[in-house]
Amino acid sequence: MLPVLKSLAMGSSIIPFSNSGTVQAANGTLVINGGVIDGQSGTIQIDSGAALDLSAASGDSDTDVLIHRGNDLNLGANDILVRQDYSNANFGVGNAFNPRANVNGAGQILADPASSQTLSGDVLGGNSATPSLNLGNVRVGDSATKNYAINNVGTSGPALRGALQTNNAAGNNGNITDSRLSGSGVTSSNFGPVAVQAATTDLEVTFTPTTAGPLS
Repeated sequence: MLPVLKSLAMGSSIIPFSNSGTVQAANGTLVINGGVIDGQSGTIQIDSGAALDLSAASGDSDTDVLIHRGNDLNLGANDILVRQDYSNANFGVGNAFNPRANVNGAGQILADPASSQTLSGDVLGGNSATPSLNLGNVRVGDSATKNYAINNVGTSGPALRGALQTNNAAGNNGNITDSRLSGSGVTSSNFGPVAVQAATTDLEVTFTPTTAGPLS
């Protein structure tokens, strides 16, 4: 059985350690003080009601898998490098999606190596920062449907997780309010995990005009 390091109350670890099993914060706060978690092939897991404090670590930690179900992940100024997957029970859905839910400090949760995302299907410029989807000319009373998919085109590294956001209130410039648009591709929702060299299922965008005129 793989070893598990648990904190059953307030405690601290003052030496760096190599983790090929699971570093698990449970029933309290696990403090890494003066060392780092060298992930090897391991998992860092924060259970519900628990916390992990890396703010006093001596540098960046790394792991294959990061599972955050807890009250807090305090990074301080340190980063965590993730090689396979990062999941967070408090991400939220769609417009409420927050990749840093219950994460504090200036440090970041980073893909190692960096992930690459593109769009494919009926999309123009899907590997650029300004992709577009041309629905064409549609007569009133008819409809047109186009599809796109989200791709993880990294050669290695972690799975992709994210959200389709349709409301600018989410802070990511999403703003899809036209009632003539429908389908999974314009519905606030989450996607992933998308493994390396894989893609989501097709996401549909259907345009059903009710009056004549352009839609942009």
